[in-house]
Amino acid sequence: MRKSFPSINTRNHKPAFKPSGAWSWKKLTESLKKFLHQGITPEQLALTVVLGTALGIIPVLGVTTALCAVAALYFRLNMIAIQLINWFVYPLQLILYIPFIKLGELIFYGETVFPFSPADMIDMIRGNWWKTMTQFWLSNMMGIFAWLLVFIPVSILLYYLSLGVFMRFAARNGKITQEEN
Repeated sequence: MRKSFPSINTRNHKPAFKPSGAWSWKKLTESLKKFLHQGITPEQLALTVVLGTALGIIPVLGVTTALCAVAALYFRLNMIAIQLINWFVYPLQLILYIPFIKLGELIFYGETVFPFSPADMIDMIRGNWWKTMTQFWLSNMMGIFAWLLVFIPVSILLYYLSLGVFMRFAARNGKITQEEN
């Protein structure tokens, strides 16, 4: 049986997400609180935060939106909430991209192999572009491995921290009864 949600055209409808100007931490937390008001459980919202963050910083550019959409469909999470988290952590993906690749190379090779200076990359492509693309692909796979190693414990910690915050907020606002605890 599906839950009935208020119509968008009612006076009491408050959208969880309104695009406006620059994003801030306060706007993100307010949006997440609105998702709780709309009926998302604290557990679902905590899982949404973890998956949106984890998949949003994976060191593969251009796939995070699709990965978050698949995760939202598979776990039956709110699509807008997971994409909101994904877009919020996008700067972290760019900041952590090279460190994840370098960490992966350190784990597998014991040293960093792929040069990240533009001049060195151009020289590599001019010399042997196929070898350069192969090395870049391998380095990216090593970055994904490093991301997995780092984010598994971080995800567990983030889940329980965000669950505690959302449970406290929901209890304070009367969304959780004693029987549900």
